[in-house]
Amino acid sequence: MKLHQLEYFLAVEKYRSFSQAAMEINISQSTLSQQIASLEDELGVFLFVRHKRRIYLSRPGQEFLVYARNIMAEVDKAKQSMQQYVTLDKGFLRLGIVPSFMYLKFENLVKKFIDEHSNIEVRLHVNTADNLLAEIRGRKVHLAFVSSPYPKEFDVSFYPIMDEQLVALLPAGHPLAVKKNLAFIDLKGQNLLRLKFNNTVDKIIDDALKQNGTEPCTMLESDNVDLIRRCVAQGLGLSLLGDKLAEVLLTPGTKIVPLQKRITVKSGLAVPTGLAGKGTLPKVTKLFRDFVLKEITS
Repeated sequence: MKLHQLEYFLAVEKYRSFSQAAMEINISQSTLSQQIASLEDELGVFLFVRHKRRIYLSRPGQEFLVYARNIMAEVDKAKQSMQQYVTLDKGFLRLGIVPSFMYLKFENLVKKFIDEHSNIEVRLHVNTADNLLAEIRGRKVHLAFVSSPYPKEFDVSFYPIMDEQLVALLPAGHPLAVKKNLAFIDLKGQNLLRLKFNNTVDKIIDDALKQNGTEPCTMLESDNVDLIRRCVAQGLGLSLLGDKLAEVLLTPGTKIVPLQKRITVKSGLAVPTGLAGKGTLPKVTKLFRDFVLKEITS
């Protein structure tokens, strides 16, 4: 049973004429007759009684009419509901965000979007940058705030919002805290509390450490920013962080010391280039992307 057969059935019932019904739905009378006959064969009953030039519903046809009308009414409701997503009268946005971004007040941006688009349901999904990029590719999230650079295999467009330079966050009483800046060789033998950025940024840091013959002890590796902050404050080690994030985490018992070697980490919005590399983005994805770009340039 197909929806168009129900439509044809209702048209014949309305006009009680195959010729008029065919004109109404713009198909040939023979096609209409074939489709009604096919429907009757499938149901195993005659829906219409054909008597000379008169057509009227059979007893099964009268009962089937109730179901057909209800089905088509629900189909219309479904179309109208889906149309609201197209017109953005209704919508759902699953937004990815790395944990460190919540300390950089990106939630203010999200809050403003929600205030301006109260009809859009927003769900935040917190994960590592690499996982979020994979989830964009797998269409599990619409778009995400992530750190860059990142592995090139992800099919996304990146819109930078903020640049940060890596600095060291140390306990205030740490021997290296008196220095104006730190060389990577200074980190040799130190306990390192590593914040996970993404595979590419982590590799850049690893390469810089190796090039300087530095072998710090990685005491902790985590994407939990608050855990990193507490461990530094307790004197368990030092951490390499973006300067803006480090300033947020700074306490009276800690100190920020710049690095001699500049390593830049960009924060921004990763947006899929399109569905499977072609086609267009969902309207709600474009709506949030355009909102963010407007906010950061205003």
